[in-house]
Amino acid sequence: MPNLSRQHYLNLLFPILRGQEAFTDFSDEELARFAEAAEFRFCEQGTRIIEQGQRGNEFFVVLNGQLRAVDVNYDPPRLLNYHDAGHIIGARALLTNERRAATVEVVVDARVAIFDKGDWDWLLHRQPRIETYFQNLESEFSKRALIDFPGRQWDEVVVASTKRHVLAFIAKLSLPLTLLILPLIFLIIAELVGIRFFSVTSGDLLLMVLAILPFILLAVGLTVYHYIDWRNDDFILTTKRFIHIERRLFYGEQRDEAPLTRIQDVWLAYPGFLDRFDYFHLRIKTAGAGDIRIKGITKAQQIKDQIFLEKERALARVRAAHVAAIRQLLAQELNWEETLEETILAIAETEGGMTTRPESYRSSFGVLNYFWPRVQNIEPDGVTITWRKHYWVYLQTVGLPLLAFLVSLYLFLATLVVWFPFGVVAGPFIQIGLGIAVAVSFLWYLWLYDGWRRDIYQVTRNRILDVTSSPFGLGGEIRSEGNLDDIQNITYEIPDLFSALINMGTVIIETAGTKDTFTFKKVLNPSSVQQEIFNRMVLVQQREREQRRDATTRDLLRVFAEYQHLLEKASAKGLVSLGQQPSNLP
Repeated sequence: MPNLSRQHYLNLLFPILRGQEAFTDFSDEELARFAEAAEFRFCEQGTRIIEQGQRGNEFFVVLNGQLRAVDVNYDPPRLLNYHDAGHIIGARALLTNERRAATVEVVVDARVAIFDKGDWDWLLHRQPRIETYFQNLESEFSKRALIDFPGRQWDEVVVASTKRHVLAFIAKLSLPLTLLILPLIFLIIAELVGIRFFSVTSGDLLLMVLAILPFILLAVGLTVYHYIDWRNDDFILTTKRFIHIERRLFYGEQRDEAPLTRIQDVWLAYPGFLDRFDYFHLRIKTAGAGDIRIKGITKAQQIKDQIFLEKERALARVRAAHVAAIRQLLAQELNWEETLEETILAIAETEGGMTTRPESYRSSFGVLNYFWPRVQNIEPDGVTITWRKHYWVYLQTVGLPLLAFLVSLYLFLATLVVWFPFGVVAGPFIQIGLGIAVAVSFLWYLWLYDGWRRDIYQVTRNRILDVTSSPFGLGGEIRSEGNLDDIQNITYEIPDLFSALINMGTVIIETAGTKDTFTFKKVLNPSSVQQEIFNRMVLVQQREREQRRDATTRDLLRVFAEYQHLLEKASAKGLVSLGQQPSNLP
């Protein structure tokens, strides 16, 4: 609880200071003296201990709980860093004598030790190198806040990342090395058996170089290819999720991710004795989001430990968000909303969300809306999103009838106004024939176009649909539906270089409630489709958790209200005094 003795606070502070590199040269007596100078404070969720833009004359040591630094100059405010037990914050303003660069607010009820400018000057006087330590510390905080990656969300910060081990690259060099060795072996054999044409001493050197050069170029090309392919994969841990981006050079990319709160376990494995070289395979098991398997990475043990640490921090924020919701409901019932601190951002990270755009992607005229080929459409309800196959699939489907229609239409008009290739007005039979060709090619186009248009992938507020239909529905349709909260895993694949160039791929959705896997084939920008479905999935599941929590809280409030009602009645009858606990309660 907030009311702790000063000695208890000192017992929390002293080991934290002793564990900091900045204080290694201090004796226990000096450290105890410094700790005694601290002011201690309990900070409830939502409290802002630092305000951006203000002058800073204090720095803080976090004893427990969680805080976060937020740049409020952005809209929405930008998350910079999280801080928990052991972090020292607020030193930048003392180092630079500038105004505070961020607002720091409490997200999980915290206790902090506060030191003023006099304490800071005492530290620098005792150990001048401490200034360098704090400069490096603030620089590290700034670097973390600036790390970016494709698809980074505004409410997360990168805490760790790694690449594949150099041994994974070396293992790919067997073919390039073979290509380099084969000509050498051939030349040695030619020299031994006396083939003069390929003899090193008596053969034609130019022809020999020309014969060997293709092998060298191919080996170099493969080496460069494998190097780029080795370096371009990302393994990223943020305060919100673990992300694996697998980029296959010339063959597209695949992305897997798992929210930290869903990770159940992490396993490490290594082939042979390669653990001595920090070469590990990593497997991340998740609840309802599939497994992520990664081969041959460095810093695997560090990543594993950091995953569990960040998971606990994320779960603490989720629990704090539940407490905040309960406090809010209680305050509303009691009309005490003014007693609550208001946070800048949501307490816990927003796991998912829905695309909100002002435009509806619909034409004002129904006919024009039908004939305009759209591969993504937000329906009039503003929630449901419909996807169709890529424009390339559209052109493959309707290309021939569309070309036939455009050519026949031009020729038909040319017969009327004497365009090329007609030098005079064509006869009625030619005009009728071309008119029929226009009508037939248009109907052919319409038939194939409607078939393309009716094959849709759709996600609503709670469900996911895959509809395969015949043109105009005359041959029926096949409709597969599933619940968003049944989804276990969502991945996407870009199969080849051409697909990567036109940003076309397949989104694969595995569910627990249906027999078949949903496969959104050949969609435009598959990464955005995957992200949209993933966001909605976690939003649905998060909403369900919040509804269960609020229902439980309201049930408890009703119990308390009934208890208060009975207590007042019992007091009116003299059975108990207000403020007195009934004797039969524990």
